[in-house]
Amino acid sequence: MVHIEIRHADPADIPPLAQNMREADRREIWAASLAEPHAALARSLGRSEMAWTGLIDGRPAAMFGAGGPLSVIGGGASAWLLGTPEIAKIPRFFLTESRVYVAMMLERFPTLMNYVDVRNRATLSWLRRLGAQFGAPQPYGALGLDFVPFTLRAGNV
Repeated sequence: MVHIEIRHADPADIPPLAQNMREADRREIWAASLAEPHAALARSLGRSEMAWTGLIDGRPAAMFGAGGPLSVIGGGASAWLLGTPEIAKIPRFFLTESRVYVAMMLERFPTLMNYVDVRNRATLSWLRRLGAQFGAPQPYGALGLDFVPFTLRAGNV
């Protein structure tokens, strides 16, 4: 039986997550910011007002959260998730719990947004199932590769 726990993120979760990060997430953060996994996780956690770590059998498998506001007027936040291949082992639980935590973030922020590398198919599929709205792919980040902007709003999740 798999034991799953979600708790507030801790900087101590960063090293094991960085070491075992999904290849698609590694490529995405490199293309966006030329950052290595450890630095991307630390920056994302440091900028977040809300952040959690998902553990599978006691090992960090994903870290996610939101920070902002992106604008004083709109009050939206940047949402993010970086994970290990372990999260693919619990697809139903992952999607169900994602909805719960996205709803909690949307109670604080009216919109959640960010960009996803077009090559990161697993993340795009997950966001689609969460009810994200997508813009057209556009050059983004340090390498200028195509990324897809997404927005999550209460009522769509």
